Amino acid sequence: MVAHEMFFVIAGAVDQLVQDNDGFSVLDKNIGPGESVGDLSFFFGMRHIHAARASSGQGAVCLRLVRSQLMPILEAYPDDEELVAQNALRQFQLTKHARSAAGTSRHGKSIASFAAPSAFSGFVEEARSEEDADEKSLSTEYKQSVVEDNNYDAIILSNIE
Repeated sequence: MVAHEMFFVIAGAVDQLVQDNDGFSVLDKNIGPGESVGDLSFFFGMRHIHAARASSGQGAVCLRLVRSQLMPILEAYPDDEELVAQNALRQFQLTKHARSAAGTSRHGKSIASFAAPSAFSGFVEEARSEEDADEKSLSTEYKQSVVEDNNYDAIILSNIE
């Protein structure tokens, strides 16, 4: 499922999990206040590449950003859209290299990109060209399927896995 939202941790902590080569979920990193969860998948129109859950023993308060409301803003400000796309691509590449080094790459998983022409389209194509040969692309058509009333919703996470 393509990620239509990302979360900003306001209080507490969220555990970001990855699957190891044996299929077990392992802690990738702990995300605290001021950090985000799901940003790579959100910006590149990919399936979620990480699972996340509130850290044991404490909840997490997060703000939710919905893609269907952010994209028109970025399209209205193309210079900012390009900067956001460059930063997201840089983070994607860092994450991919870190996961390869740690032996937690997601062989056989796929990504999808936006169909609308934008700065993101070129960056997604560049990211795709650098992917391992065993990854397969999904349809590149992006359909706005999430309609939300607010840009940010405060939510309390007990488990977002």
